Amino acid sequence: MEARNSARYPLCVLLTPEALATIQACTAAAYDQQRSEWGGLLWGRLFVHPMKGMVPVIVAATNGVCRATPTSCEILPASWQAGERELADQRLGGLQCLGDFHSHPKMGVFMSGPDRLSFWSYGHVSHWLGMVVDPWRSDYGIFAKCSADRFERIPCFVMSHRIAQVLNLPRPVSGRLAGRGHLVSSQGGNHRAIR
Repeated sequence: MEARNSARYPLCVLLTPEALATIQACTAAAYDQQRSEWGGLLWGRLFVHPMKGMVPVIVAATNGVCRATPTSCEILPASWQAGERELADQRLGGLQCLGDFHSHPKMGVFMSGPDRLSFWSYGHVSHWLGMVVDPWRSDYGIFAKCSADRFERIPCFVMSHRIAQVLNLPRPVSGRLAGRGHLVSSQGGNHRAIR
């Protein structure tokens, strides 16, 4: 089946609870320790819905190698090798980089001017996702291209382990980064669970 059709990309994004916990933990820890934004990479697989187009499934998130301040985060090239090593350590094979994430500590979820420039620097990657998280407000948003010159916030659902099994996805080691920093309640924001 063709990877893309006339439907909007993506229909929605699915996210494992482990990936969300890793993102919340490493962004909260960076703020607690350095009072800075932080980021990393999103890893997963792309699935084709027979009628609606692509559905990215984020299986894991890896902590980035970043140059960060209280109001900016540059995810450095070393993040890719570090992420691949972390995936290998967790025996998570067959995943591709679907995008990146970064935090807006206590600022809310939006794409700032520099975020927009960074997002469009991956314009050659048709499936690229940009995630912004504010763990203190229990909110996050995932942004994707909807045309050659426009992106939008896409519906995102945290999936159950049962769905991951049906999709034959590898299961990340839970809590590897979650021990650093604090986790925020998964209630509120656009956090929704599907079974």
